Amino acid sequence: PPTPVVITSVSYSVEGVLLQWSAPQHCQFPVQWSPCLPPAWADFSQTAVSTDGTFSFLDDGYESGGFGPARFYRLRQVNLQ
Repeated sequence: PPTPVVITSVSYSVEGVLLQWSAPQHCQFPVQWSPCLPPAWADFSQTAVSTDGTFSFLDDGYESGGFGPARFYRLRQVNLQ
């Protein structure tokens, strides 16, 4: 079975929350978020893609109505092969 893809870096700045991870470049990743656990996952409108296997996604808070005290993320992997 394929190795699960995990978010390897989370950084915070005035622009928002930047998620980064590595995966085969033939993949796409719809990114989801939830303000609480257990999660009620919501999709961001953009899908993360990469030409070199290094993926990143910036959550600027716009689509989610701003940032609250907690934010959880997950990736859904879509293989294009």
